[in-house]
Amino acid sequence: MASTCQVVDSIDRVDLAAWERVRSACGSSIFMDPRFITAVEISMKQNSRFWYVIVYDDNNRPVACACLNAITIDLADVAGPRLASAMRRLPETLSKFRKLKALICGLPGAPGDKNLALANATAQTLTVLDETICDLAAQTGMDIIVYKEFGNDDLASVGALQDLGYLRIPTQPMHLFAPSFQDFAHYCAALNTRYRKHINRSMRKLEPAGVELSILTDPEEILRMYTPEVHALYYQWSQRPRSILSCFRSNFFVS
Repeated sequence: MASTCQVVDSIDRVDLAAWERVRSACGSSIFMDPRFITAVEISMKQNSRFWYVIVYDDNNRPVACACLNAITIDLADVAGPRLASAMRRLPETLSKFRKLKALICGLPGAPGDKNLALANATAQTLTVLDETICDLAAQTGMDIIVYKEFGNDDLASVGALQDLGYLRIPTQPMHLFAPSFQDFAHYCAALNTRYRKHINRSMRKLEPAGVELSILTDPEEILRMYTPEVHALYYQWSQRPRSILSCFRSNFFVS
């Protein structure tokens, strides 16, 4: 039975051993990896507030963990075109009513997967978690609470949320990228002449040094090729004065 929760406001303060124990037990995706979460938190901390929750059972074993963030939702951004247009024409004194402060169980944006890991997906675990989230929402003046990024395979494990009063709302994909090209050569051939000229010129510069270009998709092959020497090249580039690259450890790229 779930009994207690730990809430912290930075991934750096999370009990990583407990977090990883839950992740391992339920096979969570990369989106619950503390390294990925750290990157998101660092890049978006100016516009979002973050919290992290770990639920423990009566034997002090971690049974669930979740990422939370607070955002302001402009209803005009999610309404239909006609309604959105009407909402944006409201007087300034009324426009504040179209904005909701939301506490989200998930990370900002639409990463494509949930940020809730359940090693023990019972109604009791979800109830304890939700009570903690509701308390936090009340303390921070939130208008709504949202659990997001669940697929059809998740419905059985989080069905208890409906018993707690939550409504299921389907969302459509925000970004679609169809694989339009067979390979990099076909992609280059589809570019206009000016862009293709730049790419070909860069490729020709590499030929005298014996550099070959290849595209890797197999994870094991990527792990074999991404050596410490290769990462050192990235590190050197990231330290250049005009570089806007963030600097990450090599395991961030190959995990």
